[in-house]
Amino acid sequence: MRRIVIKRPNQVWYTDITYVRLQQGFCYVVAIMDAYSKKVLSIKSSNTLARHFCMKAAEEAVRKYGYPEIIHADRGKQFLSREFLKVFMDEGGNFISKLSFGDRGFKDNIYIERFWRSYKYECLRLYEVRNLRDVREITSR
Repeated sequence: MRRIVIKRPNQVWYTDITYVRLQQGFCYVVAIMDAYSKKVLSIKSSNTLARHFCMKAAEEAVRKYGYPEIIHADRGKQFLSREFLKVFMDEGGNFISKLSFGDRGFKDNIYIERFWRSYKYECLRLYEVRNLRDVREITSR
């Protein structure tokens, strides 16, 4: 990703998961962001780290914006799952989008990590977040 010059929307999408501490436990939030515009194309939350909510976010982004040239993620098991990868394939099993996987951590996905910081500090922390329903309601606003 370091050598790619991003010049237009839908050239590269970033995706990542963060966690939100609740009164009892955690919830997990996945976002898909366009690297050019920094627009969040889809955001979904779940009370588990199961891969279904990542797949749903990818499906929503593709439905609304078409396929990216490249989808970039860390090596989390959700992004390596067959269900997630299938979103970026045609019926013949060929990839429509190129796949890019970085290392775990913040350096490879710095823009989406910065979004998570803003999301948590400027959005969620303004409210009492008790459960998954609260996270979804606040996020939708």
